[in-house]
Amino acid sequence: MQLVHDQMPLPLLMINTKFDTLQYTPEASKVFDVTECFLDMVDEGSKSKVEKWIQPKQGKSKLEINIYGKSSDVVLTEVYVRWMNDLHAEVILYPKEKQNEHITTMLDKLQNRLNDTNFALLEEKEKVEDTLKENYRLSAPFIQLTKDIAFVPLFGDVSEEKLHTIKEQVLAKAHDHHSNRILFDFTAVGELSAEGFRVLNEVFKTLDFMGKEIVLIGVKPKHSMKINEFKVQLNIQFLHSLQTAIYRYCSR
Repeated sequence: MQLVHDQMPLPLLMINTKFDTLQYTPEASKVFDVTECFLDMVDEGSKSKVEKWIQPKQGKSKLEINIYGKSSDVVLTEVYVRWMNDLHAEVILYPKEKQNEHITTMLDKLQNRLNDTNFALLEEKEKVEDTLKENYRLSAPFIQLTKDIAFVPLFGDVSEEKLHTIKEQVLAKAHDHHSNRILFDFTAVGELSAEGFRVLNEVFKTLDFMGKEIVLIGVKPKHSMKINEFKVQLNIQFLHSLQTAIYRYCSR
């Protein structure tokens, strides 16, 4: 069992057909009690579901099971499985309580800062940060066009900080709205930094693991060399314009 560092922003395991844990990411060990055998991490009531659905013949699969957390508590978890070949599979673990835990962690950090910082100055700083984050969120709204199709137009320069804010919003809404196809519009994108490109790759990789079809619209020539790298790794389609996308997917 090997600890590996992966760009995936969610807990990730690599297992074999015997459910041996071959590799795991730091994110997995922070949330779950990672064991040599993946089945030992699973609550007794969920083991039969794992044995049935996490098999090479099932291909990509999604299931909801109970897994033991770091404090031996049971964590309700959505599991996304992709078999790389007949022997090895990558397993993403998405705790249902993840968002609440994230909020709790942020509140704890805020309390510690308040103990060491002038309250008035901190309050003003938080207002500025909240405004900036809200502007970032508005620069990539998640718009539900149909039951199965969502639209995410990107505006302005694509930096690492902006994309970290956008990433949380897009992944959460993609999960909640159950959209099968997500259209990303690059028509109004300015500069795409190397760090922003890295975070964008994380977003697309996670969506691909969730079984979402990704369509990129209006990619500029100056971005195409970087963006085309996604096409090699993931199931991504490219369209010239939003008009073409609407005609193809929304006019039926």
